[in-house]
Amino acid sequence: MFGVLVMLVTLWVGHLQLNLGTGETIKSTIGWAKGWALAALFPLAGAVLPIRREPLMRRCPSSP
Repeated sequence: MFGVLVMLVTLWVGHLQLNLGTGETIKSTIGWAKGWALAALFPLAGAVLPIRREPLMRRCPSSP
């Protein structure tokens, strides 16, 4: 999670240094959130949420 947030701050600093507009910064931030933020949040959700294995295994036809 920390590394992903560092990437977001780096994105913003790069936009400021290149004098890109607010619209381009917002567009890039949304693109960042769709890719990198979700990649960090899915493992976190899997570790925190109570997911039962039985319903998942019952739906898989190839499970033993």
